Amino acid sequence: MSLAKYAVAALAVLGLAAVVPVASAAPAVERCHTNNVRAGFVAGDPGAGQRGGQLVLVNQGPATCTIHGFPGLQLQEAMGTPLPTTAVWDWPPVTPTTITLLPNQAAATNLHWSVVPGDGDDQTGPCQPTASHLAIIPPDESVQTRMVWAYGPVCSQGRLHTSVFYRL
Repeated sequence: MSLAKYAVAALAVLGLAAVVPVASAAPAVERCHTNNVRAGFVAGDPGAGQRGGQLVLVNQGPATCTIHGFPGLQLQEAMGTPLPTTAVWDWPPVTPTTITLLPNQAAATNLHWSVVPGDGDDQTGPCQPTASHLAIIPPDESVQTRMVWAYGPVCSQGRLHTSVFYRL
């Protein structure tokens, strides 16, 4: 055995061997919090009684964050009074995946709704009161952000079909 190996062995026996630091895991990336996202909407092409588009959330925070799942949605009057709204998390049926967003990157969810009166809607005038805002709650958050809603009434008692978030 070489002299160097004897020295290392002796130090180890005496408890004087150097401690090698263990690399720590990278800190977990937090979910995207409401106060760090900005919401917008890109309207799609309207079709026979149908409307839709992309609800977009942009990470405006200083750090990377994640989004996983579906949004919470609430149609509102100008002062924030809730209007009839049902978010249906089924369009299309896809399992959510975690999306990592760097600052200024965006994720979107598809929205789809009807403008044809359904059961429980007014059949002679507008099917439902027209919202002035849409409140959005990012997945796993409890605080909402609002955006202007300029897309007319949402029939079938405010039924909004939505997809899981995906990367833009």
